[in-house]
Amino acid sequence: MLEHDPIEKDERYKEIFEQVDKEVKELLEKKGVQKELGYVHIYEGLKKDILKKKYNIDWKTTKEMNPDVLID
Repeated sequence: MLEHDPIEKDERYKEIFEQVDKEVKELLEKKGVQKELGYVHIYEGLKKDILKKKYNIDWKTTKEMNPDVLID
């Protein structure tokens, strides 16, 4: 089972994570980014940037939480 950053389950940040997920999906759709191999890295990279810049939240991506697992 893959590890995920515990902050994702913190009730204090639930609405922020929901909003950011929606924002990331919309931005990637507008840019025409297809859901194919490597998409998760683009998605999570953008999500990480938005969380840090807008909310000062240091979130760890799936790859950061699972360095020994090939994720795509």
